[in-house]
Formats: sequence, C-alpha cells, structure tokens
Amino acid sequence: MGKKKTIVIDEKTPLLFLAGPMFIELFLNTMLNNVDTIMLSHYNDYAVGAIGNANTIMFMM
Repeated sequence: MGKKKTIVIDEKTPLLFLAGPMFIELFLNTMLNNVDTIMLSHYNDYAVGAIGNANTIMFMM
C-alpha cells in the first residue's frame, strides 16, 4: 500500500497578503491627514476645524 501525502495549506497567508497593503495604505493616509492638520494649524483654528471634518469624511469613504 502506498502512503498518501497530505498537503497542508496555511489559510492565514493569503489573508495577510491581502490585508497587508490595506494596513499600510491606512497608516499612510492617517499620516497624511496628520501632516495636513499640522500645516493648517499655523493659519487659524477654523482651518484646523475644517480639515478635521474633511479628514473624518474622507476616512469614512
């Protein structure tokens, strides 16, 4: 009788390949929003409030 070979596929590996770039994009988008807020904080409070609202809307999209 021949031995049967069992192939084991790790199910987490494809998930990491798909989720990894999404996490990187989310991190970079958050950093960009922080830079926008810091840059506009030199102008006035209304600009910071406006960019805060815009960042929230863009995050939800």
